Amino acid sequence: MTDNQDSLLAPKDLYLDADRGVLVFRVENQSCAYWGIRVTDLDQDDPPVVVRADLVRPTADDWAAWLGRVSVAFVEIVLSEALCADEDLMGWVTPDDTDLPEDIAATFRRLPLPEYPISQQPGSRWYAHDEIILRDDRGTAMFRARTEAAFDRFDGEDEDDEVD
Repeated sequence: MTDNQDSLLAPKDLYLDADRGVLVFRVENQSCAYWGIRVTDLDQDDPPVVVRADLVRPTADDWAAWLGRVSVAFVEIVLSEALCADEDLMGWVTPDDTDLPEDIAATFRRLPLPEYPISQQPGSRWYAHDEIILRDDRGTAMFRARTEAAFDRFDGEDEDDEVD
């Protein structure tokens, strides 16, 4: 549950980006993004989390605000890893421009997580409905069903329409 997509580092594998003063605790599966906590924030009970994309040449401080509290970041990590847990029950929705299709927006309940990354708005948002969770990344949306029947209902497939 901690490395379906991105790896949550074990305590022995945590490391310090000494040049930028960030304790790194999560790495994207192709090492193109990293999440951490600034060393100067480690004295806080629930410090903010920063993210760094490793797609361009590093700069003096290329860490950007991701979520305002590490506790919220770990809720997001669990949701994201669950989303990627079973490819057979995962799918994609193509939003209308940058918004979810109206039927989804009208029937899904927005989960009480802030949009993120907080340094780049509009950001990702989470939704749920019956047996589906959905992350809207403003341009693409990914969903996961709890069961095959829920996946088929959401994906527009009808069991009666199957060809034998």
